[in-house]
Amino acid sequence: MMKVLTHGTDLSSLSINCFIFLLDLICVFRFLLFTNIEKFYTMCDPDELHAPF
Repeated sequence: MMKVLTHGTDLSSLSINCFIFLLDLICVFRFLLFTNIEKFYTMCDPDELHAPF
């Protein structure tokens, strides 16, 4: 069973690796998107961002 799981050419392990790779891409994309939005807001309204609530 462990041989099947660790074998790279196995179809299930390949699909799991692709799924993990896609999840990493989505996480990186969301991180870049949110940091860009934060930079955009700080550029536009620094007073709004640091206002006490």
